[in-house]
Order: sequence, then C-alpha cells, then structure tokens
Amino acid sequence: MDYKKVVNSLAQPTVVDPAVIEPYKYIRKLASNNNNVRSRFINAFNETFFHITDQEVLQLINEVIEILHNASLLIDDVEDSSNFRRGYPSAHMKYGVPLTINCGNLMYFEAIEKVYNLWRLKLGKEDTTLATLALVWEIVMPEMKNFHKGQGLDIYWRDNLPDLESLPSVVDYCQMAKDKTGGLFRLAVRLLRLFSSGSTHLDSEYNGVFESIANCLGVIYQIRDDYLNIVDERYSHMKGIRGEDLIEGKLSFPILVSLTKDFNQKHTEISSLSPLYELLYNHRSTEERLRRRDLHDQAIEQLESPDIVSETNRLLQELKAQACRLIMENARDANPLMIMVDTLCTI
Repeated sequence: MDYKKVVNSLAQPTVVDPAVIEPYKYIRKLASNNNNVRSRFINAFNETFFHITDQEVLQLINEVIEILHNASLLIDDVEDSSNFRRGYPSAHMKYGVPLTINCGNLMYFEAIEKVYNLWRLKLGKEDTTLATLALVWEIVMPEMKNFHKGQGLDIYWRDNLPDLESLPSVVDYCQMAKDKTGGLFRLAVRLLRLFSSGSTHLDSEYNGVFESIANCLGVIYQIRDDYLNIVDERYSHMKGIRGEDLIEGKLSFPILVSLTKDFNQKHTEISSLSPLYELLYNHRSTEERLRRRDLHDQAIEQLESPDIVSETNRLLQELKAQACRLIMENARDANPLMIMVDTLCTI
C-alpha cells in the first residue's frame, strides 16, 4: 500500500464516497409537499426586483438553497424523532442516526462551497481587493447562525414546555420563525442582490427592504406550515400521523394561540383547562401522547375551532399586508411576487 501517497495528498480536495451522502440523495428524491416554494420564491423575487438573466447564477443560487433546505430536513427529522418524511421513512430510519447527522452537516459545507465557487466564477476575477468575497461571508455565516438559533429555540420550547404564564408571546414566536424559516429566504435574496448587475439594488435606499419582505414570507410560511400540520390530510399522509407537531409537543402557532387562550380564561382548575393542555402538560412524552388518542382527537378539534383559525388567519393577513406594501412601494412589476404572497396566505 502506497500510504505515503495518501498522506501527502490529505491536504488536497478528496472525492466524497457516495455512501457518505446516501441520506441526502435519498431525501432529495422524495417529492416535496410544498411545490418547491423556495425555488419559486427565488425566481419571483428575481423577476420582481433584480432581473438577473445569467441562468448559471440563478441555477447555482437555487442549488445552494435546495441543498441547505434538504440538509436541514435530515437533521430536523433526527431532532424531532420523526419516522416519516414526505410519506416515506425518514432518512435516519433507513441509514441510521450517525450517518444521517454527518451527511446533513457535510451538505451544509457543500452549499457554502458552492457559494464560494459562484463568487470565484462571477466576481472573483475582477475583485482584486476581495471585497465581494468578504460580503459573501457576511451574508452566509450570519444566516447559518440564525437558522440554528431559531431551530434551537423551537427545540428548547418543545423540550422545556413553559408554564402557561411563561409562554412565548406572538412576537417571540415570530422572531423564532424569522430566524428558523426566514433565514433561507433572506439568504436567497441577499445572494440575488450581491450577484445582480444592477447597482441600484446596492443603494442605501433599499437597505433592509428586501430582507423585510423575505422575513414576512418566512414567518408566513412557518405559520401556514404549522396550521396545515394540524388540519391538512396531505400532511397527515406525508408525516404518517395527523398533527405531528401536537404529538411532539411543539409550540406551533395554533398550539401557542390556544394555550394562551387557556391561560387568559383563568380557570380555577388549571388541569381542566382543555384537552390540549392535558395532552401536552400531563403527558410529557411522545409515547404517552400517542397512547391517548382520545385526548389527541379532542385537542385537534380544539385547534380547528373557529377562534383559533380566525387568529391564525388574522396574523397571516397582517403579514401579507405588510409584505404587499413593501413590494408595491419598491417594485416596478410586483405581479410575480404578489401572486406567491397571495398563495402562501391562503389557508
């Protein structure tokens, strides 16, 4: 064995053994249940604001976001102990937890490397000061941190379910969703902006506008996803169970609204507040909750009640109005993005 050749080549890039990324290839083949919303968002945002015609740039930005999204699903299913994804066994059920976690982390770095390669291909030759490369890292690294901060808070609330009087507020929830879900929307927008040839998009008058639109859509998407997780039969099929968030004990938006309503009612017997309260607070594990299908069904009915649906729709419409205002004030042709906003706000 020529071990010297191996040792001397360690500093050089190596080809990834296909077996190492099998979990990623597996989840990528599974049909998405959101109609490729992130890819549609990128294309609509570009049509509305940036008008990038270089298809290679658009394709690579789409690939970066797709890789980060699918890699996050690998990790997310492990963190949530989810047995199913998109109607099929989750990757860690098929390939094991250790390989799946490693694969998810590896693909994060693959995505970051793609961003670097995109910079080198399109901007690097003219950037003798490396100023745009510094911008790349200023874009990518904070959003990777934001994603993990939001995901971490979502996990913390689930695993350390607060007392009713200490529940997160709607503002707390929106901040979590802005970090957890809005991160990929913001990352896509900021990459489009960086690689756009239109210098006006870098003017100070646009500072924060594009990110604010992305934030609105990220929070809208998370609220809608939370709602559909409870009521949509397709989600039940994809996840293998109706109301998976409820079984996991997540503080999704409908659950948070309903528990807050319980607290505001100020019953004397706190344990009798609602089936939702009893299921979440008196049955702390997933296994216990799965055994109480009677409570589970009653809690679903509670979450489907008109007042909870109305409160969910109210916040969606407020966010929609904010997003539409920002789009209309700053876009010449707002139609592509407005269509997408309207679709996401329909429940």
